[in-house]
Amino acid sequence: MEEYLADTDPRGSNSVLRVTRNIRSGGGLRIEWKGGRWARQYIQRSEALNASGDGWTDIHTNDTLPTGATNFVLDADAAHPALFYRIKVDR
Repeated sequence: MEEYLADTDPRGSNSVLRVTRNIRSGGGLRIEWKGGRWARQYIQRSEALNASGDGWTDIHTNDTLPTGATNFVLDADAAHPALFYRIKVDR
């Protein structure tokens, strides 16, 4: 079910949903990730790793499908020294 929601192929080792790189850029943080092309992807941020559902804030959503196989967003508000990021998907 998770593979279907993320639009990844369980038989393909390169077909994954994951953050691939974080780079400091001009006072912000560039977050790069891979994912399925037909899944809506939400990049979320929190100040606590164990935050409940409402403790995560959407900072980017891929609304136009299909998405690229690799994507990035610049979080210009990444001034806090300890921020956590995750990817949430739906179809």
